[in-house]
Amino acid sequence: KTVIGYHLPDLPEELVHAAGALPFLLTGGSFRVSGADSHLQTYACSICRRSLAWALNDELNFLDGMVIPIICDTTRCVAHIWRKNCRVPFFEGLLIPRIRDGSEVHGYLLNELTRFKKRLESFLGMEISDEALWRSISMHNENRRLLRELYILRERNRLELSNADFYHVVRSSFIVPKEEHNLWLKELLPGVTAEKRERPTAGRPVRIYLSGKTAEPADLFTYLDQLGCQVVGDDFWDGFSSFSFEVLEAEDPLEALTGFFLSRVPLPVFLDPAGKRIRTLVEKVKTHAVDGVVFLYPKFCEPLAFEYPEIQGALKKEGIPGLLVEVEFEHDSVAQLRKHLEIFVEMLSSKESG
Repeated sequence: KTVIGYHLPDLPEELVHAAGALPFLLTGGSFRVSGADSHLQTYACSICRRSLAWALNDELNFLDGMVIPIICDTTRCVAHIWRKNCRVPFFEGLLIPRIRDGSEVHGYLLNELTRFKKRLESFLGMEISDEALWRSISMHNENRRLLRELYILRERNRLELSNADFYHVVRSSFIVPKEEHNLWLKELLPGVTAEKRERPTAGRPVRIYLSGKTAEPADLFTYLDQLGCQVVGDDFWDGFSSFSFEVLEAEDPLEALTGFFLSRVPLPVFLDPAGKRIRTLVEKVKTHAVDGVVFLYPKFCEPLAFEYPEIQGALKKEGIPGLLVEVEFEHDSVAQLRKHLEIFVEMLSSKESG
């Protein structure tokens, strides 16, 4: 298949899929990203630096195209760098509106998705019909429903999967064709569903909620398993936020996709005057009886850093401890992650036993 790589967030995967291509999220891996340093400052987001290093080192030569949603200063710069230095047959910068409310915003994003659709059609030499797009939307919605089933089972302590395995299942949905992934999930669900268990009042695992942009590094989940923690929820853009609800039917499939994107809980890079993101996080933490929240932020991501004091204040009012960990996706940085988690979990366990 034609393979279209992309950065988070907000690629209309359904459009790529309806065109017969495979959307492929560039994610995973901890390594030296020095290959990008000659093009991008070392204090830039390590997610962008990592994928740029892969491309410059010819590790992404299986890609036929690349899409970078432009949502911040770094993604705007790195899109120009990709366009000039990383030769792929198809490249597109997707201009995502930072304001999420209002009819003008809806119209703007609809026009942008229409433009992207035409660019795909021109590149692939085909027309993406409404019928093909509705079929793709239906298939992606089914994937979201199946992943939500797993998520709800985990919330109810009825999922026989480790934290690491659960997130591998979710992340695989971003690189495996949806037709195949749906079949995998249907086969998986009966085998990992446990009978409802009574939760013991003593000795229960520490219940952790995860917050941030992306569910990385993968070592995080292995460490939490080793520390005996139970992850009960997250708001990662490539975690629960990607399947929390479905694309609703409308007269036009592009209208439906536009409404879907604008209805999602916004990342800090988007304006959120109503405080929807922070309010949603606090509500989930209270609903899931969380012991502590781990904030996993890519280092040098200013929007996430600016938002953190407000979130911390909101959680403090509810008596919920939080741990902020800034991560660069390099070996030395990831190695420090376990030490931070050990101290935090020990503190939560002492609080619980006290």
